[in-house]
Amino acid sequence: MAVRDPAFWHRFSVAVHKDEESKGPVYATTTSISSPSSPPLKHQDSWLGRQEAKKRRRAIICWAFWLAFAGVLVGAVFVVLWLKTSGVLDRLMDKVDAMVEPGSSASATASPTPTPTPTPPVGGGGNGKRALEGMRVYTYYG
Repeated sequence: MAVRDPAFWHRFSVAVHKDEESKGPVYATTTSISSPSSPPLKHQDSWLGRQEAKKRRRAIICWAFWLAFAGVLVGAVFVVLWLKTSGVLDRLMDKVDAMVEPGSSASATASPTPTPTPTPPVGGGGNGKRALEGMRVYTYYG
């Protein structure tokens, strides 16, 4: 049967340490590795106290990580919105479009109307490869 009450273990730990301190250096030299000149254990030196401190530290680090991560995301969104409103992002997209389509210039209109692609005939009549030959696919970024 295990005791799951943390208050019990806290009281138990404090009682054991007080008992060791009350027995003095005779007990410390016969059953413990510590030297008789070592300082007496304080409450925060107990195992349970260290575990609770670790738990608090772990929670603080976790919250700090997630808040920093959220801050980076919010910062990235603000930078993208700022670039979009200042026009830098549009100029950059025009340059990218000019690199993708070598025949066009960088000063082309920002939103060209794409040419519709012909639809292949439905039903019989020849094989499907001939119907799709010569079709061009246009990609519209906008």
